[in-house]
Amino acid sequence: RLAQIAPQTASFTQQQAARERGVNQARQLIAEDATVQRFPDAQQGPLVQALVQHWVAHDLRPEWHAPEINQPDFAYPVQYNRLVNNATIMLLTLSAFLLLVNLGHMRNGLGCPDPTMLFLLALPVRAQVIFATRLFEYTFFNFVFWSSVPAVLTVAAFFGGHGYLAPVLGLALCLPVALTLASIRLLAEALAQRHLPLRWRKDVQVACVVLSTLMMFGFMGAAQVRAVALPELGPLDWSLLPLTWVLRACFSPGAAAGLWLLASGVVAAALAWATLVWAERSVRDGFIHDPGTLQGVRCAVADARPARAWPALSMMAKDLLLLRRDRLFLFNVIGLPVLICLMWLLLLDSADLSAASFRQACATLYGLGAYLLIPGATTALASEGPALGIVFCSPLPLQQVIRRKFLLWLTLALIFTGLGLAAILISRPWPGLAALADLTMLALGLPIMAAIAVGIGAASTDGNAGDGRLAVEPAASLALMGIAAMHTQAILFGQLHGRLLWLCLSAVLAYALWQRLDARLAWLLDPLERPARRIDLADGALAALAFIALQALLGIFLDTPDAAGPQAERALLLSFAGAGLLAASGTLWVLWRQKLRDALVSTGLMPTRPWRQALLASGLWGIAGGLAA
Repeated sequence: RLAQIAPQTASFTQQQAARERGVNQARQLIAEDATVQRFPDAQQGPLVQALVQHWVAHDLRPEWHAPEINQPDFAYPVQYNRLVNNATIMLLTLSAFLLLVNLGHMRNGLGCPDPTMLFLLALPVRAQVIFATRLFEYTFFNFVFWSSVPAVLTVAAFFGGHGYLAPVLGLALCLPVALTLASIRLLAEALAQRHLPLRWRKDVQVACVVLSTLMMFGFMGAAQVRAVALPELGPLDWSLLPLTWVLRACFSPGAAAGLWLLASGVVAAALAWATLVWAERSVRDGFIHDPGTLQGVRCAVADARPARAWPALSMMAKDLLLLRRDRLFLFNVIGLPVLICLMWLLLLDSADLSAASFRQACATLYGLGAYLLIPGATTALASEGPALGIVFCSPLPLQQVIRRKFLLWLTLALIFTGLGLAAILISRPWPGLAALADLTMLALGLPIMAAIAVGIGAASTDGNAGDGRLAVEPAASLALMGIAAMHTQAILFGQLHGRLLWLCLSAVLAYALWQRLDARLAWLLDPLERPARRIDLADGALAALAFIALQALLGIFLDTPDAAGPQAERALLLSFAGAGLLAASGTLWVLWRQKLRDALVSTGLMPTRPWRQALLASGLWGIAGGLAA
């Protein structure tokens, strides 16, 4: 195994002391190797001496000769099994985290079967084919998996000596892992829907969300530590598991990597086939479908109690009842933000916590309210489920129903942030009048965030889906998280002009989204037709927000710490012009993708009158506006 190490640059000949220290460390490392210790005691001494002489003869450089780098206490390929074992523990932990994230998602089939799946199973097609399509979806359309695992396996293949083929090998090794996790996920969903009642399935999803959140913060805490102590090879050798064969492919040279890849693929395919066979057998006698929330009990007329809710609270009271019935929805809306804030406080050092300013506390409280609004306020119409048609036809206008739900979610967010603010003011002294600006940003940010979340969630609701699964689209969720992050940055930024700029733009965006929502509501229950796409205020607001974000990013890349004078002005000019060019071209590309007719004419880039008159009028208006500015 030592002979597999490629000769490095000469380092033993630099200093005699360094040479002797390296030889001693090499002797100790080889003597503690599990492969060497398997030999009889009489053979271990000569074997260690021979390997050390081979090491020195080839002038090989141990990685521990760089004391400024915190190296692990094992080296490849001397301790091959131990390296595979420790990497397996990390891969198993990451796989468990990804599986918990998928099972705990509100759109997952663990809580309630997918209506599309129920429709497909009613068709004259073998159930095995339908489950195979779902397995294909879980394998290749898992964003969380494909954004994390390929990087891990690529790095492992690179340090395994595969050079430029490491990305290709890492991507190929992801397929067996993705197929294995998809099979386990499909098997868990089928077992839960067949053998667990609805109440327990919701509890299982809540447990998955809690465990995945704790593991995420565990990863964040481990990332702050330079060296993580991993367990030694014990009686249970993790490297014998089939899932670890992809790591053996990463750390094996030449054709051996292909053999381990083939073996991993065969095991994953066998597990997938067994899962499909069992899933087909589990639905051969049919199954009973239950919805995603707990059901009310019909009582006798004599036992019926009159409604005590205030009539104006009727729609809001229904959503509060939904929170009480659906445990997963309740935890995602209330429990998860509180858990994230508690874990964030635990990760802080005592010095950081004592030095945290009131401005940072306000930013944290805003994050708490935003985490509550993203999964909650976006379900303003999706929570109606199949009853959306009844609400649409009720005497109460649908816009008024949405406004009442907006007030409900805003009130919940204000209550939680108010409790957190009271705890902060009790635990630390009042910072003075300077804190009023931070409180203003907090007080104005939550209503704007609630309006944006309700506008995006209601506009993206499919009125004909009727499945009642309370989950926002991933793209909308990422957009809302980005808006929340920008407002948090505006709180921490602290400068008046930056805060006013963000408040104006976010308020305009909230108004524009509700303007677009009003145009969408009239077509809500139409399965085919949609309102004609036209340029509205939301397009301009989004383009302005993209311009600000791009200007900040380009400024970071173009500006240097020691830039001054013309160099700083040049960086400012390039970031401003580059952000404008990217935002404008990106907006036009989006409008073209959305099939907007005459996008250039609608944006004013192509005149509808003769060019000479258009240029003269545009020039006069531009000069007048510039002078006014």
